[in-house]
Amino acid sequence: MVKCRSIRFEDMKVVIRLLKLISDFVPGESEYEKIWKEYSEQNNVFGVVAELDGKVVGYGSIFIETKIRGGRVGHVEDIVCSSDKQRQGIGSEILDKLFEISKKENCYRCSLVRKSQNKIFYNLNHYEDDGLSSMTRFVK
Repeated sequence: MVKCRSIRFEDMKVVIRLLKLISDFVPGESEYEKIWKEYSEQNNVFGVVAELDGKVVGYGSIFIETKIRGGRVGHVEDIVCSSDKQRQGIGSEILDKLFEISKKENCYRCSLVRKSQNKIFYNLNHYEDDGLSSMTRFVK
């Protein structure tokens, strides 16, 4: 059975290896402590890992934005699962946990940016196309 919990520093190595499935960027292990310190000090960012049989097999995060008009929005990012554990409901469990966090944080909306090939997965998890599209401009 899959168990989702908050990320801990000791999960970093596995999580960064998982994130390699969706991005080529990999920081050096010597940077982990500095990265963790900056990451964990953010009050509006929540990271979740999924464990199966005591092993971390998935990760996702949400950051909570307070809008200028006063509402709060949860932005889901970096949903990833081990290649050999996909299609077993792990990604859905992560999304459910992140959605629960957004409700606890009094968000009126929980949104995400997705690749076109992931549309069905997110639709099955109650995310709807809102007619908006995302574009990215990388700094580096």
